[in-house]
Amino acid sequence: MAEEPKDSKAPEQLVAFYAEDYKSKVAYLVGQFDRMWTRFNLFLTLETAIFAGFGAAFLQAPQLAQVVSLAGAAVSLLWLFTANEDRNLVKLYRGHVRQAFDALKTSLGTRSATIDSAYCHVGDKSPAPGTEGQRRSGLFTITQMPRWAAGTLLVLWLLAAYFASLRLNS
Repeated sequence: MAEEPKDSKAPEQLVAFYAEDYKSKVAYLVGQFDRMWTRFNLFLTLETAIFAGFGAAFLQAPQLAQVVSLAGAAVSLLWLFTANEDRNLVKLYRGHVRQAFDALKTSLGTRSATIDSAYCHVGDKSPAPGTEGQRRSGLFTITQMPRWAAGTLLVLWLLAAYFASLRLNS
């Protein structure tokens, strides 16, 4: 009877390592989505409160309305920077998940032949089988929505500051 090599458990340990690595990277991606939407809600609440202050000030104190609108623009600018960073982290973590999935699949070797070729990893954006008719916009994705909201609000706050200054000068 042939003796098994001493490192026969190495492939099993490697598969276990890659499986655990894949799980942890998926957890990072999920955590990033949680943090991103928590920040979205925080900034949306701040913007709403500033808008309420602007509305009250615009009617009674145009000079204060201009200051409030510039504060709103500053918050929007901060939100825009944060949203860009969030989007970049989502892309980074999706890439990490993809690499971990590929490493896990490779470590399975011949055992991976039993995995369906249509099987996809967490975060894969390619269409799943049977969903070819569904469209996905590349410009307006859910992870880009905070950037669009922040950028739009920034422009609106700058316009509000301009109109508040016109009212102040009239």
